[in-house]
Amino acid sequence: MAPLDITVNGTSTMRRAPERGILSIAVISQGDSQPTVTSEVTSASNSLQKLFKELSTESATAPVTAFSMTSLRTRSWVLDSESKPNQRMYEASSNFGVTFRDLEKLAEVSTGLFVMPHVEVRDTSWTLTEETWESLDSECRKKALLDAVQKAQDYAGVLGRDVVAVEVRDHSSGMVGMPLLRAGPQSYRTKQAEVIALDPGDVQLVASVTVRFTAVE
Repeated sequence: MAPLDITVNGTSTMRRAPERGILSIAVISQGDSQPTVTSEVTSASNSLQKLFKELSTESATAPVTAFSMTSLRTRSWVLDSESKPNQRMYEASSNFGVTFRDLEKLAEVSTGLFVMPHVEVRDTSWTLTEETWESLDSECRKKALLDAVQKAQDYAGVLGRDVVAVEVRDHSSGMVGMPLLRAGPQSYRTKQAEVIALDPGDVQLVASVTVRFTAVE
């Protein structure tokens, strides 16, 4: 009987509601006075650091699980302008990364950041806890392999042959959380102001394999 090789791709996608939200925040100021822009960024950064320290106590229910802050960065350049030739401009900046356990608190904090001088919310992303990720990642890979096996058996069955796997190539698998933080009709209110509604969607885990099968007599 003629030899037969079948190579197929197997994929699997699993979805779960996000368990953590990650805010990426920039603090930035520009102007023609270096002391002024440095002071503005330092002041705003100190306020944010104080806020996130208060939200990240050692309690198991603390709204923030972790945060990081970069050191102050500065730069300068000469403005290319006919109205202000040789005018030197200055910029100071710092960045924060904040992981929230409490997603409603994330929305509340973000609402305040949007109106805070010199502060920009650059990105909001969604993820799972490490424990959930490890458990689902294993299950997702197994389902991708089973998908490949089923495809090969389908093809071989039509041809009246039996096949066994002889090579498995694992491709990248990972987690995809749609970055989305938006205001909408589902917004809720605190005592101070309307709070942006969260609509993060599910976190997706994706696995893919390529498997080569050969026919057995």
